[in-house]
Amino acid sequence: MTNTGVKPIYELFFLLITDLKAAAGYRIVTTLYYGRAELATISTLATAEDIPIKPGESIILKIHPGQIQAWDIKTREEHRPPPGTIKIKFQILSFGDGTGFVAGGIALPRNLQERSDSRCIQQPNKRGPDLLDWPSVRFIKTSSSIDVPASTLPVIFFCRNDSSR
Repeated sequence: MTNTGVKPIYELFFLLITDLKAAAGYRIVTTLYYGRAELATISTLATAEDIPIKPGESIILKIHPGQIQAWDIKTREEHRPPPGTIKIKFQILSFGDGTGFVAGGIALPRNLQERSDSRCIQQPNKRGPDLLDWPSVRFIKTSSSIDVPASTLPVIFFCRNDSSR
């Protein structure tokens, strides 16, 4: 990975998506990342301890050794063939200053006028505790959600218009 831009990069996150499925049926995916995981939240600012990829500088991103060990074990247990194809999908880039990009090349922070549906702006919670305060997902706050399959995370895909209630 080479930083061809003019700003230092403090956090990068990519998905490596294979064409294989595990015995449980989900697609086998792993991650490549650089930097402190908290910087994936674009509003988190870099500190003096964070080491950037400077403009013109190159780094090599590697799969976490624990992921490689898990791959080897599951390959033997499930008799998996090697992947035929691997797609690399960009997820997040943080400049450490409150700006960056997310999947699809969307620049952050976004201007609220860019939103297509004003009903999707954060509404007051009238249904109980915040989603991340639920005991069943509290562990996500304290560990990296990068290693958690998406199928285990609660998701709301549609906006709800609270004024119709």
